[in-house]
Order: sequence, then structure tokens, then C-alpha cells
Amino acid sequence: MRLHSVKKLFVKKSLRDMVYTSAFGDVYESIDQICLSRHFVPDAGGTLAEMEYFSVLNDHLTDGSHEDAPYNKLASDHGQIMVHLAFADRSGGHR
Repeated sequence: MRLHSVKKLFVKKSLRDMVYTSAFGDVYESIDQICLSRHFVPDAGGTLAEMEYFSVLNDHLTDGSHEDAPYNKLASDHGQIMVHLAFADRSGGHR
């Protein structure tokens, strides 16, 4: 089974080119993922749900290069990914 990255679906849909969940040494990358089967990908046929909303909660991330940065001491060094899916109802519409 092939899985599809929610991040890639979001980037394609929004035309935004940067999503990151980790920052270290001025390198910003996305190492945390949510993957979906084809049943959740638009235009794949037999879609069960559609992605309504995608968010990366990464405002707390810092690369540690600024010693006085207020967020350098947080416990998590990863951003959290959140996706909302609208599932199709029995008549084929989304709810």
C-alpha cells in the first residue's frame, strides 16, 4: 500500500513551500509526518474523506543559536502536526 504525505498534499493545495517540525543549526526540516492511504487523497477515486485543515504547531522551536532565546529550555524539540478530515456521509457528500 502506498501512503501519501499530508504535508505534500498541503503544499500542493496551498502553494506554500515550507513546512517544518524541527529546527537545529539553522536547518529547518520536517521529520514528523502524517501519512494517508489513497482513500483520503483527492482525485484518487473512492475517496472516503477530504483534508479540510492542516496545521503545524512549531512556534516554540528554536535552533539554539541564540542563548538568551526564551524557548531554548522547552521539553519538546519537535513541532506537532494536526490534520482535520471531513468524512463523506452515506450519500457521497462531506460532513
